[in-house]
Amino acid sequence: MIAEVVYDLGPFLLVLLISLLAFTDAFSSMSISQITTAKGRGEYDPETSAIVPSYLDAFLYSYNILIGSFATAKFQYEGAFICYCYFIMATFFNLIVMLNLLIAIISDTYTRLQITKE
Repeated sequence: MIAEVVYDLGPFLLVLLISLLAFTDAFSSMSISQITTAKGRGEYDPETSAIVPSYLDAFLYSYNILIGSFATAKFQYEGAFICYCYFIMATFFNLIVMLNLLIAIISDTYTRLQITKE
């Protein structure tokens, strides 16, 4: 039964990974934009200017959104509105939609296995 659930989760995990990488790229790009804006204003501080300092940190930030950890204190400058929009989209899609999809896939697999068992 567990093997069937894991097998059925393959497409879900692929979509989740693609979504995670898409939001990782978005947050990384916005971080680069914030650094450029901070340097243009003469306010550049590596600790506070970027949302995330590297691509790996952007991936971890996107993953933290996926598990429900929210940190929006570094959204600043003119791009803050776009940062919040991506944050809300990541929260809605990854947290709500993907969690419901996960529950639906597991429930469907369980129902199918119960029918074939009988």
